[in-house]
Amino acid sequence: MDPGDYIRFLIALGVVIALLLGLAWIARRSGLAGRLGALAPSSKKEKRLKVIEALPLDSKKRLVLLQWDQREHLILLNPGNAPDLLIDSSRDGDPTTVRPSENGEAS
Repeated sequence: MDPGDYIRFLIALGVVIALLLGLAWIARRSGLAGRLGALAPSSKKEKRLKVIEALPLDSKKRLVLLQWDQREHLILLNPGNAPDLLIDSSRDGDPTTVRPSENGEAS
């Protein structure tokens, strides 16, 4: 290999590293990094939505306990045609059970 091959290799390596850094910058600016959980700057602001716990029931269905502000919601997630179902919603320890209506929506 002649010195020209080494120079082309180093230039190509620099271009690839520049592309990766550029994509990381674009992901951070567009908010994509926060959704993926990588490259996101740690914020001191308290998050309003948290997944407290998730429990798989079978290969498709799972129960998810969400906390939104001071409320907790127990949701049954059904991928596919079946609608998701809000099973229980509580605020400050005051549970309110929500049952599905005829059309599959919670009432």
